Amino acid sequence: MPLTKKRLEDLSGQDLYIRAMYRSKEFPLVDDNGEVYLVPPGLSGRQSVKERKYLTGAAKGLTQHLNQHFLQGAIHHATNPVMRALKRKEAGGQRTLLGALTASARWTPNNMALAAKEFEVPCSAKMLLFLPEIFDRAILRKDPKFCYEYEGKDGKTRVGVKTPCPWCKSNKHVSFPDKSGLKAGKHRAIADYRASIPIYCHRIKCSNPQCRGNPSTAKGDDSDKVSSHTILGYSHGVLSLYPKELLQKYAQHLYTEAEDGGGGAIMFTSGLAFEVLRDETNFSELLRHMHDAFERSVSNSISAYVAFLKTQSADLNWPDFSVKNYRSVFGPPKSVDTIIQIFHKSFDLVFPYLQRDLFNRVPGDSIKMDGTFRFLSKTKNDKQSSEETKCLHVVWDQYGYVLSWAFSGPENDECFQRLNCHLRKRCERIDQRDGTKHVDAVKAAFSDTCCQRLEDPTLHWITVIWPSVPRALLVSSNTLA
Repeated sequence: MPLTKKRLEDLSGQDLYIRAMYRSKEFPLVDDNGEVYLVPPGLSGRQSVKERKYLTGAAKGLTQHLNQHFLQGAIHHATNPVMRALKRKEAGGQRTLLGALTASARWTPNNMALAAKEFEVPCSAKMLLFLPEIFDRAILRKDPKFCYEYEGKDGKTRVGVKTPCPWCKSNKHVSFPDKSGLKAGKHRAIADYRASIPIYCHRIKCSNPQCRGNPSTAKGDDSDKVSSHTILGYSHGVLSLYPKELLQKYAQHLYTEAEDGGGGAIMFTSGLAFEVLRDETNFSELLRHMHDAFERSVSNSISAYVAFLKTQSADLNWPDFSVKNYRSVFGPPKSVDTIIQIFHKSFDLVFPYLQRDLFNRVPGDSIKMDGTFRFLSKTKNDKQSSEETKCLHVVWDQYGYVLSWAFSGPENDECFQRLNCHLRKRCERIDQRDGTKHVDAVKAAFSDTCCQRLEDPTLHWITVIWPSVPRALLVSSNTLA
């Protein structure tokens, strides 16, 4: 049945694409027992149940099907929009018994609008089909909480694979009534440095009458009993249930999510996290580069649409390309505030590893020390400290890697002594653990304060902390400004 004009206006090219994919005869589905099957398109109700072809019951049936139709697994790349647009024209025609298209296939306002929307999803546009029950069954089968036992038609016990409810932790009452992306304009995308990646998943429905559901949204006096509820498969509560092996597989795309600066949340890839964490990255420039790349992709899609129109009837009134629909799916973050939130979230995740790296660094043959006021002049004092932070004291190794640092008021020896004492204890800990001799490896120390006019440079405090250093600090010209 042709879509109405109003209905067509509400649908984007991505809406049409994902629906066509879901309804194709090659797209696998999951039943209430956690088994994967295929059903011919156009069937519904009892007829569709009768015509199901199960892939998980036959030996290697699912593996062979995925290798044939989903070679890249959960990663999907959009097909050529020209071929999709031409199919819209063919859909209005009649075919002979031999499959030849009759002359009745022609462009109408309805299929012209549908064909135009196909170019809103460019060729090779990347999408993530996060459907572990289909693409990652081998991993989930290793975890008992994802296995679901049921009695087959032959009376034998069989085992399906279903994700449990994140609240009641059971998959006994879980089903998969539909998938995300079926509501017009409701597409979740993962922000990436190159282009946003639409993500689709199962809607997990739990019908357990004893399940509390989401405690934050449960209403009424009897909140310990909630009627059936649904949750998206990539929601944080569901992701926390999956095995580490599966999460590592998707870590590149489902890195984490952060606030988008507008009261919502944005998912982003590890690639974008890497870009925002680079020392030389300027957030405004990064956002501009992302928007420039997006505008180029818009231009390429419009060019592809115009080239297609030149091959068709020139006297037809073709609709314009919808940049709004294209942006709603593949558009980059809108503001620098979102990039800043992504930075803070990414930094929080890597901070423990940065600390671990810092606290395991050792000096080598020499160390250098200096204090800088320029950096601290651009910062504010710590509200929880009664002392002013005017100077940043830094100790780094012979290659320029920071070993230790601290804030203080004026630049003074006491702060450097403490830093060197802590650094020595670090070396002792590592020497005891690894059987090394990092304490004795330090042979020289450099600073712009030199020997501080000591009569005997061999009595400098640095020789007490580092026994292999023979005398006071040597002058270093390569210090902080």
